[in-house]
Amino acid sequence: MKRYCQTLDLYNDPELIGDYIENHKNVWAEIKAGIREVGILDMQIYIRDNRLFMIVDTEDDFD
Repeated sequence: MKRYCQTLDLYNDPELIGDYIENHKNVWAEIKAGIREVGILDMQIYIRDNRLFMIVDTEDDFD
């Protein structure tokens, strides 16, 4: 298994960040299936203030 970590700074706009969080509460089944198809085993996204931190676990041959 491989693990990738990424950070992303969002615009410091609480309304836009709130919209982002709300829109990602219910991810479509097709999106989840597509993520699995390319070899992503698990994905976690954390947010603090305007910074996102994503951890992705993948199959060994993921590129």
